[in-house]
Amino acid sequence: MERYDVVISGGGPCGSFLGYNLASLGFKVCILEKSNFPRYKVCAGGLPKKILKLIDFDISQVIEDYIKEIEFSYNFCNKKKILAKDFLAFTVKRENFDYFLLKKAEEKGAKVFLKEGVLNFKIEDEGVVIESVNKRVFRCKVLVGCDGVFSTIRRLADIKTKSFILTLEKEIEVQRLDNFKQKILINFDNRVRGYFWIFPKKDILSCGVGGAGLDAQKAESFLKEWLSKNLLTDFKVRFSYFWPIYINVFNPPLILNKRVILAGEAAGLVNPLSGEGIYWALKSSKLASICISEFLNRKKDLKNYSKIIKKYILSKFKKHAFLSFLLYNTSKFGYNLFIKYNKKIKKWFTEDE
Repeated sequence: MERYDVVISGGGPCGSFLGYNLASLGFKVCILEKSNFPRYKVCAGGLPKKILKLIDFDISQVIEDYIKEIEFSYNFCNKKKILAKDFLAFTVKRENFDYFLLKKAEEKGAKVFLKEGVLNFKIEDEGVVIESVNKRVFRCKVLVGCDGVFSTIRRLADIKTKSFILTLEKEIEVQRLDNFKQKILINFDNRVRGYFWIFPKKDILSCGVGGAGLDAQKAESFLKEWLSKNLLTDFKVRFSYFWPIYINVFNPPLILNKRVILAGEAAGLVNPLSGEGIYWALKSSKLASICISEFLNRKKDLKNYSKIIKKYILSKFKKHAFLSFLLYNTSKFGYNLFIKYNKKIKKWFTEDE
């Protein structure tokens, strides 16, 4: 049996950054990841500039493109642009970004086990006993589920989830990629009660559609229409995936018991207005590292984690949930009110509040 202060389920950005922060504080940490790395991950890969305030190391080597312009539209017209002198956001390929963060956690001393997902766990008085899919046994004082939309830890705790939004993403190769460099295109559409997007990478475009009113058949048809509106008719599809997003603003399963918590999308911590999850995964793991440190040093109960997430994340999400309801359900009026003529739009999508 291997013993650790903290065992983290999931080696994506949330788990890796949590492992990095806890190992930096001197705790004995291991990350159990069910996949091998680097691995492909369905994601548009757009990260807001504010993410650089969370990370205390250089990530420039995994940045694909710096975004200086975001163009919004409604039903393919009624455009609104926001610009920056330096940049508003940047894009990454998740297979590179995730692997980079995982290696950073390893450099700080976190032990990483690939292809070693969690099979089961048992709560005891002094800790948690975890059995992996390969029948290895780990013991820890705190177990953290950072394992995303299909969280194993959430499932094993029998937490039911309903708030899923369907997305369809395609990564495409185009001949005139330079026409799309340094800008993001976002089109709101009341038919899908969500939006379409195009994000540039070094060699491809990530294009997609997601919304509460979407099904698989509609998604393919609508995305084809979106691409044709942007003169994208001659391209090669590198990847095409349907993928759900789990959003839980009002009752996220943060603390499963006194020694098991969830962070990132495993807890549904995804912005309901933009659908952006990576920044909030990193922020929740940063906050989790503080709370876990206090718990292990016997300064505060782990219940403090719930209070901090509510204060620094859910307080924003609840406001954004109201805005997203109005934006996605009041058609052109909502778009004009909250996007086209709103001075706060830049802050909502690219900055911290």
